[in-house]
Amino acid sequence: IVMAIAIAQSIAPTVGGYLNLWAGWNAIFYVSLCMGAVALVVAALQLPETCHERSESLRIKPVIERYAQVFHSAGYLGYALSTTFIAAAFYMFVGSAPYIVDRLGGNSAQFGTWFLAVSLAFMAGSFLSTRLARRASIDQVVLAGNLTSLTGAVCLLLFALGGALNFMTLFMPMALVTFGRGLSQPNAQSAAI
Repeated sequence: IVMAIAIAQSIAPTVGGYLNLWAGWNAIFYVSLCMGAVALVVAALQLPETCHERSESLRIKPVIERYAQVFHSAGYLGYALSTTFIAAAFYMFVGSAPYIVDRLGGNSAQFGTWFLAVSLAFMAGSFLSTRLARRASIDQVVLAGNLTSLTGAVCLLLFALGGALNFMTLFMPMALVTFGRGLSQPNAQSAAI
C-alpha cells in the first residue's frame, strides 16, 4: 500500500506541474474529476457488497468504547504519533514548497520534477523497510527511520536559517525526511495494529 501511495505521490505533482503550464491550473481539477468519475464507475460495477448482515459492532457506543481502549495504549500512541509527526512535516513541506519554489524563480513544472526526488526517496525507504524488517526488530527500523527523518528536517532548517535555499537544498533534505518516513511508517503502522 505504501508503495502505491509513493507512486501516486511521485506522478501527481510532476504531471500536475506540466498540466498547469500547458493548460492552466483549472485543468488539474478537470483531470481529477474525470479520474474520480472513472474510479466511481469501476467501483460501482466491479466491487460487490460482501457483508449482507448488519453488524452490531458498528453502532456508535461500541465504536467509541473501542477508540477509548486504543487511546489508552501507550504503545499504540507512540507508533501513531511518530508516524503522524513525520507525515505532518511532509504535508507542511507540500503546502509551502510551491511558494518557496516560486520565490526561488521556479515554476510548477520545476516543482513537480524536483518533487520526484522526494517521492522516489519515500519509495526507496518503503522498499528497504521490508528488507530491514527481516534483519532488525520493528522498533529498530522505526527508530532508524525517525532519526533519518529528523536528520533531513534539521538539514532543511539549517539551510533555511542560513539563507542557502535553492532547489537542491530544499528538496534533497526533504527527500531524506521521506526516505526515513518510508522506513518507519510501514513498521510503525504494523506495530500499532
